[in-house]
Amino acid sequence: MNYNSGDILQDCLLSVLRSTVSSEIIVVDNCSIDHSLDVIEEYRIFSSVKLIRNPRNLGFSAAVNKGAKSSVGEYLLILNPDCVVSPHALKHMALHLQQNSEAGVVGGLVFDFWGVEQAGCRRNDPSLRRSIGKFANDWLPMLRLDSINMTNQVLPDTPLAVDAVSGSFFMARRETFNVVGGMDEGYFLHFEDLDFCRKVRESGSTVMFLARACAFHQKGGAGRVTSLQIARYKHVGFNRYFNKYPADGVFSRNMIVLLSKVMFWAQWINCFARHTLPMNEREQAKVPASLVSGRSQVLVLGGRCDVGEFLLPRLSACGYDVIATSRTPERCPNIPRVQWINPDYFGKAPKSDYPLFDRMICLLPLWELQRYSEVLTRSNLSGVLVFSSSSVLSKSNSKEPKEKQVVSALIKGETWLVELMHKNGVVASILRPTMIYGGRHNRNVNRIKKIGRTLGILPMVKGGVGKRQPVHADDISELCVTVLSNHERIDLPGTTLVAGGEVLSYGQMVTRVIQHTVGQPRIMGASARLLRFIGLLLSRLPGQKDVSAEMVNRIQQDLVYPGHAKLANSGFCPRRFYP
Repeated sequence: MNYNSGDILQDCLLSVLRSTVSSEIIVVDNCSIDHSLDVIEEYRIFSSVKLIRNPRNLGFSAAVNKGAKSSVGEYLLILNPDCVVSPHALKHMALHLQQNSEAGVVGGLVFDFWGVEQAGCRRNDPSLRRSIGKFANDWLPMLRLDSINMTNQVLPDTPLAVDAVSGSFFMARRETFNVVGGMDEGYFLHFEDLDFCRKVRESGSTVMFLARACAFHQKGGAGRVTSLQIARYKHVGFNRYFNKYPADGVFSRNMIVLLSKVMFWAQWINCFARHTLPMNEREQAKVPASLVSGRSQVLVLGGRCDVGEFLLPRLSACGYDVIATSRTPERCPNIPRVQWINPDYFGKAPKSDYPLFDRMICLLPLWELQRYSEVLTRSNLSGVLVFSSSSVLSKSNSKEPKEKQVVSALIKGETWLVELMHKNGVVASILRPTMIYGGRHNRNVNRIKKIGRTLGILPMVKGGVGKRQPVHADDISELCVTVLSNHERIDLPGTTLVAGGEVLSYGQMVTRVIQHTVGQPRIMGASARLLRFIGLLLSRLPGQKDVSAEMVNRIQQDLVYPGHAKLANSGFCPRRFYP
């Protein structure tokens, strides 16, 4: 069903055509006024698509029923135009219906365009308690009350019988669809899927959730519909549903009426607090076409960091298609050819639907890499570039328990990776950079800058003669691109130390940082004992857990190590220290 879906309709249709099963494609248009239908009429690849134009917007249910009557297949796939399906999804759904005669509807695992499981793809029937739980969870997610949505439950490994699935992406047996009379056209938008699934179960068939069948769905991406209009449709749909299936008891029914009004006005207030632009005019995630395209790409784990800040634009400029992970993809910059995705996607999506990539760069803390063991064992993976840290050397003799744990975790991570990659015949290159500076996220040089701005003076152990060789994040990113582009000529097996282009004392480094921050440096000499005590106090403060007395001891130690000969043929020429 299409209504002013814009360019996203083309991505939706292409994903269906790439599916591993043949299908009859019918687009029912609810009187769109945008250019979304142009692709069907202009491109030969869509010549087999049947187009039904409605004279006015009939609503979702009526459009679905009209399309179902015009189709001839045994199974009906109901798909929103702002969905992109994985290549194997339709095959898994159709196969399940073929092998399980009691199943009337099967729904799949639906992700948003950031790769996060979307609330609603596996659901319980609405009730007073569950509706209150959903409303509370929407406003205070940390409550995790019993709700309509089952998103917080463990993802099942096998098909699961549920009360309802998402109306944006499900497959129904035609016989079942006809028995229940199709979708209730009294619903214009929202709650029609819950009603339909309930009718299917009441007819004696089951509603199944199949995690192996995946799709991406951009809520609100279709139709020039404002948040206020959506709130109105939800309110009307909520009331219609509970009028058809009333709660038990007068008190519960009265509470449902009250809850409906509270939810409606809360949504209106939220809409006014934000804005009332049409949903598809807001800044949203890119269509994740790269995740289902079948073309090989570069995977960057942990792209939202100092090195990633420089690396991703460089990869994009060199013509690489990139998939980059971040826990907060919605906060990441929009870079051409770069698709941001939440790493939870790799924990939930079936391995067969992972995007294709032949090279991987890991910017995550090394001990987090083991969570991606299935990603690392992909058969088409030809090389892995992973970042460890020179802390393996600089903190090897530390007496601080936390620093010992870090060193131990780094060494174990390096050993684990080398053994795994050797077992799979893949070259694993491990880079150990010295102190990284130049980005917004590092905690070393930026902490010195912050102290200088705040206090105007920086206490330091007298002398500060320990040597340092900090390396700029952009120099590291340039090295990564060079290795990636010339992997046949540049081979970096095992561990490689990566250092900056200038050796200077800790005191010189701090002085230069302060000069570039507040001008004339004002550095106050202090005893090591006093600074260790200050470090102990700071370590108790929130967000300062990495501060320790051992940091003071290292001020007088040389943390410069011989450069690695393996970088000689890479053209690596790092800059001098310019904070």
